[in-house]
Amino acid sequence: MKKKILAIIPARGGSKAIPNKNLKKLAGKPLIYYPIKLAKSIETIDRVIVSTEDKKIAELAKEFGAEIPFLRPQRLAQDKVETILVLKHCLDQLQQKEAYVPDIVILLYATGPLISQETLSRALNLFLNNKYLSLVPVIEDHGHYWQKDKNNTIKMFFPLERKNRQSADKLLRESGGFYIFDRKVVENFSLYGKNTGYIIVPKIEDIDIDDIIDFQVAEVKSRLINKK
Repeated sequence: MKKKILAIIPARGGSKAIPNKNLKKLAGKPLIYYPIKLAKSIETIDRVIVSTEDKKIAELAKEFGAEIPFLRPQRLAQDKVETILVLKHCLDQLQQKEAYVPDIVILLYATGPLISQETLSRALNLFLNNKYLSLVPVIEDHGHYWQKDKNNTIKMFFPLERKNRQSADKLLRESGGFYIFDRKVVENFSLYGKNTGYIIVPKIEDIDIDDIIDFQVAEVKSRLINKK
């Protein structure tokens, strides 16, 4: 039986580092445009919903093809509100008002605007073809990590044995542009199931816009992508 797949895009109006961040233009389009365009380009995604408390974001999101079946309450649009509460609110509203219950939830962030259709499609196929409860995008990380101790000095945290780059173990760092979950994971107030898969994201697509420097990096990467 065909799975019901819901894409949720959280996009609140407030942002301290970049005012009105979700409306700021990247390559001529507001950030909110990119996750909507991405989700709408994948035929297996049934619905694309933007969760926002901001009327301007809601209006633009509708113009770009997303649904706004409700506005997010202000209590869920504060700085420290966890994403899982926003997702749970969206699922609860859809079930109560429409009796709509998806099988799979895709969380898409406007702050990860460079994720390609190819990458998200591959991730969704991986999720559907395995018994994962969640799937995260990652970047291979070759870095050396140190940890502070009580004496305000540091000790090597990873790797414990220093090796050259070619033979060193790799960490996997969350990229953060999107996540895929079984609905039951979200209903249990979690973003990770016991069986979590991953997909390696191309470096050029890896961006999580949090400040103006990130935005400038995204501009450069966007130009490089468009030259391909």
